[in-house]
Amino acid sequence: MTEITWVTPSRPVRIEECWNEEYPEISTASTKISHLEDNDYSVQGYFYLPPMGWLEGHYDPMEGRFQASLDRNNHSDIAQKVVHDSEDEIALYKKYQN
Repeated sequence: MTEITWVTPSRPVRIEECWNEEYPEISTASTKISHLEDNDYSVQGYFYLPPMGWLEGHYDPMEGRFQASLDRNNHSDIAQKVVHDSEDEIALYKKYQN
């Protein structure tokens, strides 16, 4: 399974606000693991994806498809919002990835 997880005990306010709005269930790995164990799952291990995994494997390809997505959806308001929100997320990740 994959799960978005805080990897530091404190974060820039902008990141904290963004993810608490988008995904209020975000938490630390230890909290997520506790939830799994409380529900009778046995965690065998976990690891964080490195920044290059996010950039090369997720965000870069996503950015490369924005224009085609807008064209395919006739630049509708919804399509533009999806692209705009994704661009904001990518910018935040690039700014605060370390």
